[in-house]
Amino acid sequence: MSRHDQEEPSDSDDAGHEENRSGNLLLIVSMLSAGLLVLLALLYFAY
Repeated sequence: MSRHDQEEPSDSDDAGHEENRSGNLLLIVSMLSAGLLVLLALLYFAY
């Protein structure tokens, strides 16, 4: 929900919207990789 709210205001500015999109993509990728690392660490310590 909050992610959708952040994207709405940037629609008015095309250049800003493109930059925001790439920034969001980077953020999502970094969050996913961090989540995978945490999951791997939990699995490693569980066994």
